[in-house]
Amino acid sequence: MVRFAPEEASKRDFVLQTLMGVRQATLKRKHTRIPVGLAVRLRVGTASKAIEAELREISVSGGLFAASVQPAIGADVILDIVPPGGIAPMSISARVLYHASLDQTGVKFMFREGGGSRRLRELVRRFKLS
Repeated sequence: MVRFAPEEASKRDFVLQTLMGVRQATLKRKHTRIPVGLAVRLRVGTASKAIEAELREISVSGGLFAASVQPAIGADVILDIVPPGGIAPMSISARVLYHASLDQTGVKFMFREGGGSRRLRELVRRFKLS
């Protein structure tokens, strides 16, 4: 049994319509997102002050976080994430793509150096294993 919150009625209807064959499922994402609940620090643009946030989903191409402040769509952000079993944070550059709700923000990860993609794949692999 699955219970949806009242504000998620559109999601519930989509799932039911898809299961009944009324609607075709649309696959937008190339990479599967993994649900996580991890405290992260978020820096918007060139700001030096970080905001506390929670990373809720992650994949090798993007993620979803919740924070008290939502950066503007198109804004560049940096997420400081401590990997499972790690001590030091890993900084990941991203660009805000959408706002999922009043406090959730979807981002696409941006790689400025060659090793960024490899490090992110390793991070996602660790989340899959934990």
